[in-house]
Amino acid sequence: MTVPAGGTTSVQVTSNTDHDGPDGVYAGRITATDGENTVVSAIGMIKEKESYDLTVSNLGLDGQPIEAAASIVGVDVDYLLDTYQATTKVRLLKGDYLVDGHQFVGSDVYSLVQPSVSLTRNTTVVLDARKAKPVRITVPNAEASLAIADVGYERRSANGEHTVTATVAFDHSRQVYSAQFGASLPPEQLTGHVSSQWGRMNADQSYDGSPYLYVQLDSMPGSYPTGFRRDVAADQLAVVDQQFNATSDRTVERAVSGVPAGGGDTWAISIPFRAAAAARVLVAAGNASWLTRFDEREPEQNPHPELPLDHELVSRPRTYQAGRTYQERYNAVVLAPSPVTASRAGDRLKLAVAPLSDADGNKGFGPWDLQSSKLIQDGTVIADGPVFGDIEVAGLPAAKTTFTLQAAQTRQPHSTFSTRTEYSWTFSSAGTAEPVTLPMLAVRYRPTVDRSNLAERRPVTALPVIVDTVPGRALPTVVKVRLQVSGDDGKTWREASVEPTGSGAYQAVFSTPKDASTISLKAHLVDAEGNSTDQTVIAAYPLR
Repeated sequence: MTVPAGGTTSVQVTSNTDHDGPDGVYAGRITATDGENTVVSAIGMIKEKESYDLTVSNLGLDGQPIEAAASIVGVDVDYLLDTYQATTKVRLLKGDYLVDGHQFVGSDVYSLVQPSVSLTRNTTVVLDARKAKPVRITVPNAEASLAIADVGYERRSANGEHTVTATVAFDHSRQVYSAQFGASLPPEQLTGHVSSQWGRMNADQSYDGSPYLYVQLDSMPGSYPTGFRRDVAADQLAVVDQQFNATSDRTVERAVSGVPAGGGDTWAISIPFRAAAAARVLVAAGNASWLTRFDEREPEQNPHPELPLDHELVSRPRTYQAGRTYQERYNAVVLAPSPVTASRAGDRLKLAVAPLSDADGNKGFGPWDLQSSKLIQDGTVIADGPVFGDIEVAGLPAAKTTFTLQAAQTRQPHSTFSTRTEYSWTFSSAGTAEPVTLPMLAVRYRPTVDRSNLAERRPVTALPVIVDTVPGRALPTVVKVRLQVSGDDGKTWREASVEPTGSGAYQAVFSTPKDASTISLKAHLVDAEGNSTDQTVIAAYPLR
């Protein structure tokens, strides 16, 4: 080419990125020379990974474009964009995406979801509020008010490695409309749901002390609901009568959470009660399971303001059948350790013990003044931590080795039940190719107590004893159960006689310590493999 004196010229450079080299940024240079002089210009180009344009358009109730909230979420790729525009256009990698939009019209909410956008070409998603239909539920009690409800979903990638979960919550003051756009999916990739909870609303619009709670949860495998209508009938309800024992005169709170079949999260209302209360839950029975959470609040002078509870209990997942009545109890003493996790996989070991589980097996924990855990191998501490019974460690020997988990907790001065707890489990474990659940054991006690957790003082005490293991694991054969009793907070101990009464069940009999105000308990277990458990609970329960 010829460049005139004092002038300029241009040349077009084309880079062919249709090659087998890696995607990404490429750099080069262009050199021009007349034999004596040389000019060098840098150039760069991008070999784009396979990508396409995704356009999201929002249409309002009048069919016209409207500025509205929308989220574009990668299901099998790492991507999230939140926008508030009438139209959003982005260029994205080929993959599976989800589009979730919301429009607000007065107090009404329009939830518009396209659960799968397979981006293999330039694609437009139109979220049209006119397609949405109302979500409406009723219960057979005209007095009951809608405390909390939600419409939601859990979206899972085809390989099961990624999950997207979202809900839209509302109450009696708001109406929700919902719609799915695009095709439904296999049930293993999508679960939609609608849930609601109803109680007696007070003049101040709180639900404090509501004597009843209606709960409903319906799941939609493979789809997100386009509207929903359910009029719950009385004969579709299970009745669950719940009793809350007291360990103080402080306020307690109870929440019942639904777990959709197939996965997902739902909302629940936490209702305060005075101590030693009772309430009824009416469950619209279906394929969902339910968890009850019980909290006892801290006193006003709270040494742990970041965790304003004395202790918390959570039930195991439960299902209920219509037409049946169930009895449940929470916060009954003794509050004692309970196995949560004991797993070995390769050279890794994970252990977890709930320190304050109640007499009915509800797992519990709470703040402490002092607590600690350590794992010992051949007399050497190989791991420790600041949380009771919680240890995870890697790099363990493949050969069968003996370990001891030791944990201790001292509760705060205002906590007068189970003031100190000690737990020790000595066990053998070897490296495994697949995860294995180990036979961790603990002891649960079920003294006869009133709602204030006081036991009647008798000359001789008969105490039911339960041996528990990790949830989901069969109870190992127990060859030895020993129990000692103290009436002076562990200063002195005396033996109790222990006899089996069933699988994992025993009865301990002992002379009630004279002048004792509380009973402390010390247990020793040995299973058929030689693993042993030692558990001590000081001030386990008081005597009337």
